[in-house]
Amino acid sequence: MSRTTFAEAADSYVARDIGMVKVKGKDVPVPIVEVVGHSGDGVDPSFYQQFERTVEMLKAGDTELARAQLRKMIAEKPNDEVLSLYLAKLEESSGAPAREMIFEFESK
Repeated sequence: MSRTTFAEAADSYVARDIGMVKVKGKDVPVPIVEVVGHSGDGVDPSFYQQFERTVEMLKAGDTELARAQLRKMIAEKPNDEVLSLYLAKLEESSGAPAREMIFEFESK
């Protein structure tokens, strides 16, 4: 969901900020949040807090350390699509600092 919608409904959900998403038919990327569960449902927020710290590494320009951390995290959760998206985007960047992740999708 959009970051704005999440802020309006936040309550006590565990979520992670994915980055900017540009969908087909839209010119402006929208900040997107993945809601992973309700804090009362036994969702462990520590994994998502680590993801947030890793994204901060990227924003600070520490691409190699962030890449290593993402690989470590994906070893822990190999089916995590967001981690896969981030690693693929970093591979596309050919070592250039990826301070803001912008994902483009061809379908809605």
